[in-house]
Amino acid sequence: MLNRILLIAVMTAALLAIADSARATLPAVGSPVTLHLEADALGLGNGASVATWGTSDGPANAATASGTAQPTLVTGWSPLGLPGVRFDHDDDRMPLDSAVDAESIVIFAQVDVIGGQQFMLGGNPWKVMGVRSGQWFVADTPPYGTAFSDTTAPHIFTWVRNEELYLDGVGTGSNALNSKFTGSSAITILGDEATANPDNDGPGMTFGEIILFDTALSVQDRQTVEAYLTSKWIIPEPATLSLFAAAGLLALRRQR
Repeated sequence: MLNRILLIAVMTAALLAIADSARATLPAVGSPVTLHLEADALGLGNGASVATWGTSDGPANAATASGTAQPTLVTGWSPLGLPGVRFDHDDDRMPLDSAVDAESIVIFAQVDVIGGQQFMLGGNPWKVMGVRSGQWFVADTPPYGTAFSDTTAPHIFTWVRNEELYLDGVGTGSNALNSKFTGSSAITILGDEATANPDNDGPGMTFGEIILFDTALSVQDRQTVEAYLTSKWIIPEPATLSLFAAAGLLALRRQR
């Protein structure tokens, strides 16, 4: 019995390694991508400093660490074992090479610290998205915010112009922000509200993926992007689950 269990565990680990080696790609939707940051695209080891984080899609752009500290890569961070980029609240903001417009923002991240101001994105000095004292907000709080207090698991945070905020694909009932981050309020920084230190050293937060779109996502496109993040970071796609099941059955048959 023990040998059977060990064989299944080994085969499952091998299949997980295969699945991880073929990174999921963002599906095409009706809105152009202006910035797409993926922790699993960095190819760094555990604990490595992240000096530059380049976009995977859209116009050439990158977030480059400029503070006295740099965020670090954490391997095996997500429920499916993918890495995250951890900001430890120690002046590790990352300004973008060039400002980015957005009418839709989808982020897969874990809030590690609730107290104070934990900025996901800023506009120098605009507050774009973050968590402040247990309130997840877009633009600022109040009024475009909703209660949030979880520091134990990653979530999908979604904002679409003139839509309520969505947490893991579920509407929060918060007020809609009917404006675009552009021009003097374009997005310029990851992990703070400004490129210099006004009142915040950076977030206590771990990021897996950040996707900015130039126009407002339709309901179907929003759900498509959220489903992509769910299957990549949290729950394997049905085809992958079937592969695991088939491997398990094969292992049991060979042990008989």
